[in-house]
Amino acid sequence: RDQIAYINEDWDSMHDVGYFYSFSDNIFRNAILYVPKDTRSTYLATEGWNKIANIVEAGEVGSIFEVDGIYYKVGENNTVSVISGSRKYSGDIVIHSQVTYRGTTYSVTSIGAYTFDGQSDITYLSIPYSIKSIGEYAFRGCGSSMTVNIADLKSWCNMKLGNEHASPLSSAGKMLVNNVETTSL
Repeated sequence: RDQIAYINEDWDSMHDVGYFYSFSDNIFRNAILYVPKDTRSTYLATEGWNKIANIVEAGEVGSIFEVDGIYYKVGENNTVSVISGSRKYSGDIVIHSQVTYRGTTYSVTSIGAYTFDGQSDITYLSIPYSIKSIGEYAFRGCGSSMTVNIADLKSWCNMKLGNEHASPLSSAGKMLVNNVETTSL
């Protein structure tokens, strides 16, 4: 299949590009290569890498990075959205209101569509006050063993939800507000 979601900037050698020639033209047109900040011109000047049409530097809108096992996509004005990544989420997930990557601090303002979809191995999820929206199907099929901690009830009530599966409460077994168990609102 000619589908690659993205090519990770952590590939070690931009000089060993022999394997590029087995990619179809469709991959070169549609793949996104995320590269370290201030290196796009080097990739564009290097045979093989320069065949990729979409080269995005870290920190640019649309770039993706991982910190402490959580994947983020950069938005406007130093904001990021929590997104799904190459590894499934499991165990305890604590989303912080800010994240720092390569010297830049970003505000975490959303959880993207399908981020935790079908990931039933999450046992605890903490959502900070800074989250303003959650995309559709973000929590579909997460399972009833998940405990959800909401940092602030007022910000939760003002949050924009993409659909009924955007709320982690639709499948959570236990709800906490500021780390205190809540059985009704």
